Amino acid sequence: MPNPFEKPTTPKNSLQLLQWLIFEPVLFERYEESLSKIRTLWILLKAIIINFFVVIIPLTLVIYTISVVIIAGFDLPLIFPQDIFERTDANEVFVQQWQTYSTWWEKAYFFASFENYNSLIILAFGLAVCLIFGLSGGLGGGLGGDLAFGLAGCLAGCLAGCLAFGLAFPIFFYLTSFRLWLYPWHFLKSLLPVSLTNNPYIGDGVIWLPIWGMTRKMTAQAQEYPENGLKFVNFLQEYRPLQKQLARHIAHAATAGNRGESGKPIGGDE
Repeated sequence: MPNPFEKPTTPKNSLQLLQWLIFEPVLFERYEESLSKIRTLWILLKAIIINFFVVIIPLTLVIYTISVVIIAGFDLPLIFPQDIFERTDANEVFVQQWQTYSTWWEKAYFFASFENYNSLIILAFGLAVCLIFGLSGGLGGGLGGDLAFGLAGCLAGCLAGCLAFGLAFPIFFYLTSFRLWLYPWHFLKSLLPVSLTNNPYIGDGVIWLPIWGMTRKMTAQAQEYPENGLKFVNFLQEYRPLQKQLARHIAHAATAGNRGESGKPIGGDE
């Protein structure tokens, strides 16, 4: 069974490289520092080609479908005033035709087919540009943690452009930049049995906000299993720079555990 506190130094494939870009900025930064320029260019080219088909196309379809359903379901072109956009003949024609449909699926189909699916093409192009600039910027410039923030801002711009009918840019900026879209998943995982070796912080290095209940659970585990608690503290300090406060709480709990009874088996998963 692999040690959860140890991380590899080299990604297994291009998909894992993209995973590091999103979830492991420390590993990504260290990896790019070890590459020569020729190796960097080759990895960059391979990652862009592979991830375009594995990530960009599916992600585009999912985001576009959700966006169109939201626009049609909430009737956004009629809720938000037209004068916040540039007045053009195309806008007026769009709204006039929009009002002729009564069901949300008719409106969704009309929105998708209006102007020959241009918004879908624009979204795919935007996400591809995000991928290219994100990988090239990270591998070429060593942006590390800032890279994930930059990609999130770029993705937020794509989403805001696709949802041009009134869904505010700041909402998507904060959802993507601060990883709020992942918070419900981490919260649900925290409701299940967690341990020092199996918790959201093991797999995600960019958790900005505290996860409800996790500090209490982790400190209790560290006090019961102080050796694993100190290992987890070292892991947080090396790979999770956003969790300095959590590391301090766990270190105090592990120290208190060492001063008390230490006859229990070490593991944290029992």
